[in-house]
Amino acid sequence: MTATTQSRFVRLLDENGEALFCDVLVKRWFGSRLDSLCCIYAIGLPVAFAVARGPLDLQPGPIGLALIYSMWLTGMLQWVVRQTAEWENAMTSVERICEYGDLAAEADPEPEPSPGADDDGWPSAGALALTDVVARYETQASGSPPALRGVSMSVAARGKLAICGRTGSGKSTTLLALLRLITVESGAVTLDGVSLLGIPKAKARAAVCVVPQSPELFVGSLRYNLDPLGEYGDAALHAALRKTRLGESLRDDVKSEDLLGYTILEGGDNLSCGQRQLVGLARALLSNAAVLVLDEPTSNVDEETDARIQAALRDCEKTLVIIAHRLRPIADADAVVILDAGEVIEAGPVLALLEDEASVFRKLAEEAGPEEVAAIRRLAH
Repeated sequence: MTATTQSRFVRLLDENGEALFCDVLVKRWFGSRLDSLCCIYAIGLPVAFAVARGPLDLQPGPIGLALIYSMWLTGMLQWVVRQTAEWENAMTSVERICEYGDLAAEADPEPEPSPGADDDGWPSAGALALTDVVARYETQASGSPPALRGVSMSVAARGKLAICGRTGSGKSTTLLALLRLITVESGAVTLDGVSLLGIPKAKARAAVCVVPQSPELFVGSLRYNLDPLGEYGDAALHAALRKTRLGESLRDDVKSEDLLGYTILEGGDNLSCGQRQLVGLARALLSNAAVLVLDEPTSNVDEETDARIQAALRDCEKTLVIIAHRLRPIADADAVVILDAGEVIEAGPVLALLEDEASVFRKLAEEAGPEEVAAIRRLAH
């Protein structure tokens, strides 16, 4: 077990212990409150009988029977209340599953005439353009400003576009608009001259592949995680592994001839963060998508894995759109777009923005220190 995997297990054990402690603490508090109420009832009932025995002429036999049944009923009360609380807690998961099962399917718009979208070779190049895109979330209140306001950007076929900005600037929202996961009210999103807003969502999303910060991995072999539908042969799978150099990362754990059969645990628990990112990148490189979108692919990896990912991206023959928080990994991008509050406030080549002392990109680089500015300039050259 690697040090990274061991630390992950320790963290998961700590989180499980914290949740278990809170659960036990609440149950004990609840039980003590019930015990207090039952004690008050058990003490109050004999006192009430003692006070009312004379005026009501109560006999000892019925009083004793009532006291016996009262003690039995207090125990039953505690059991019923506890079981009811646990049942209600357990049924929360069933309620959520029922709600998810009743969700309405996404509504697809009527297909618009899009010459080229029905061609078997589309998309072939990967030229992507967003023009005056205005988009909002369905959960936003009516009358509130949209999440994206007139966003425009473009990248040539097999080019590299970087999207930067502070938290809440609209970087991830741009990705959601590209995948049509939020409502695009106006504007155009085209890929190789075909509007992605007028074709079926499944076809539009198949043209764009996304590598998130934390790729989802499944229980099974590495082959299954790379190609769950069994669409590619061993040669293609090994080629993707060579591009990402994942085999070099796993060479201490498995032989090269058994690499595709390497077993991955649930969530990739037996892999480091960097190895999980390489698996997600290899899976994306296998796809037929013309555009590859990466949401901060090197945020949780070490320098060696970062270098492997950057090398694989430089050799990639797809159009790259990188959502970045750090500037050094995007120093070799063809263009950079800076977002703020859902608007494009700056765009241009990396060197041009870096040499402009008044640019936002230059200020972001300077916040990381003079070494970062020098490193970005060197990589950009």
